[in-house]
Amino acid sequence: MDQNQKTAEFQQYFSALPLNVQETIQQSSVEIQTVDELRRLAHNLMRGQI
Repeated sequence: MDQNQKTAEFQQYFSALPLNVQETIQQSSVEIQTVDELRRLAHNLMRGQI
């Protein structure tokens, strides 16, 4: 994730996620470009689909 390109909404949503989900996203090689992509990824992680 390129922190320079993230919006305040993106950062706020990411910060509200459980720490284990944040860590999984940070350690992944997935490039997240939008808040909607972040929401979908976080939702799938929390449901155990990834």
